[in-house]
Amino acid sequence: MRVKKNDFDKLMYQAKYLSYYYSLLVNDQLSSDEAKANEQTLVFLVENEIARQIRKRAKYSKLLRSYRIAPADEAYLAQITRVTDFFAHLEADKLIPKNYLDN
Repeated sequence: MRVKKNDFDKLMYQAKYLSYYYSLLVNDQLSSDEAKANEQTLVFLVENEIARQIRKRAKYSKLLRSYRIAPADEAYLAQITRVTDFFAHLEADKLIPKNYLDN
């Protein structure tokens, strides 16, 4: 599977924030019920450092300006894409911890 360089870089940049969302879920500070539905996937991705592994294994082609993703990582890349898209489109007030909103 090939992914354009800009798309891959954007996805990996967004994946940096998965640990932040994970810490909010673990500490019960996330005020979104929809986010709870993605909890298992998020826990798996963060605890196993899947984004870091994909970044390490991806091969960049200067000629095609794209990354080649290993077949074993395609499913993980799809999970990261789904979770990061969900949090990217979530309203900002739902990403702020509850204790800050109550004050």
